[in-house]
Amino acid sequence: MFTNYTEVIKVPDNWTDFDNQRDELHGEIAEKLDSSEKADKIINIIDNYWSFFAEETAALVEVEDYDCLTIVDEDGEVDETVYPFDANRTYPMQKMEQKLVFKRYTKGIDY
Repeated sequence: MFTNYTEVIKVPDNWTDFDNQRDELHGEIAEKLDSSEKADKIINIIDNYWSFFAEETAALVEVEDYDCLTIVDEDGEVDETVYPFDANRTYPMQKMEQKLVFKRYTKGIDY
């Protein structure tokens, strides 16, 4: 579905490891994204939705101008479940829907 995403972190397989590495993971994410605020929200989302992210590669995608956290499999396929967030808040889990559309361009036609 998406080809443009940023891999954020490989999430540890158990919550205790995640909790013990929280500061290190936060620093890694903040450096990769050049944003401590985004890193805070990503760590919070992974913490709150642990069962979805455990042992997965967390990735950041943009959907309708919102940053969204999701997972990517070994083949680079992005999951349709996303967790949107912006500077003000984290939104409930959503499902992405891909729509194919055409944009018609006219060249040199005056009406």
